Amino acid sequence: MKKLALIRAFCTSEEKENFLLENIKKLKSHNFDIAVISVLPISKKIMEASDYCFYTKENPVLYWPEKAIFFWFLEKNKNFCLSSCIEDYGFAVLKTIRTACEIFLNFDYEYFYHFEYDTILENLDFYLENPSDKLMFGSERENTIWPTGTHLFILDKINSIKLISEISKENYLKHNSSGDAYSFLYEIVKKFNWPIAEIKVKDKFYHFGDTNLFNQSETDEFKFFIIKNIIKQESVKIMFYDFDESKKIAIEVDGFKIYKNINSLDIFDLEFLPYEEKKVKLHYKNKTYDISEKITKIKNNAVQFL
Repeated sequence: MKKLALIRAFCTSEEKENFLLENIKKLKSHNFDIAVISVLPISKKIMEASDYCFYTKENPVLYWPEKAIFFWFLEKNKNFCLSSCIEDYGFAVLKTIRTACEIFLNFDYEYFYHFEYDTILENLDFYLENPSDKLMFGSERENTIWPTGTHLFILDKINSIKLISEISKENYLKHNSSGDAYSFLYEIVKKFNWPIAEIKVKDKFYHFGDTNLFNQSETDEFKFFIIKNIIKQESVKIMFYDFDESKKIAIEVDGFKIYKNINSLDIFDLEFLPYEEKKVKLHYKNKTYDISEKITKIKNNAVQFL
């Protein structure tokens, strides 16, 4: 009974890399061979701990307007709604799963266990020791539960072939216009009637966990939201909110500075379009905040007053 752990790595810090290393050690203790596939460079210690390593430049992240994940912010007693979107990593994850399957289907393994690098392996010993030809697992993060996820699932060769036959960009966009990788995977699970384990699997890190989509301010004295409405192609603006007393802020665009007394819910028009790149800084209490890169990275931010 030969088992291969296919681990998708995205280690952007030493902490994440060390967590992956501990997972590799635990899986080794359960008689797994280890294959790590990553879109980021793989360190020597990870390579030495693994049986196979693949560093690939293939990372088909989807961006607005092709596809993105939208979020909304609506707070009680506020008369506005903020919306923002982030890039969709779902197909990139699924494509990596497909690539890993395609590489190893001709290798001498009976069972393929798919993991994320930060899958928490606690309470999974039974499943690690008892393979299945097909077994999916739900994912859980804080108060959110998905019926299936990518943190762990087990397939044999026959079912791996079924899976990769379903994964394509065309299918992902066509059948998953309002969903993500988890919902897309769940549709495949239902199609083939694959069983789902009762236990839910958790991850250690959340890629967007430290990202505040609705407050780009670096000071606690006021919040602001960068309005960059690509759909309407309106000029980029800054909406200040959630503070009581007026703030004296200097707003600088490409070296031209304007001093303003800003009140909560004031909107300042930066007077350039979303496709233009400008150097924008805020000056407040002898501190300068360069927000140029933040503006560039935003795909689509909008505000609606209620």
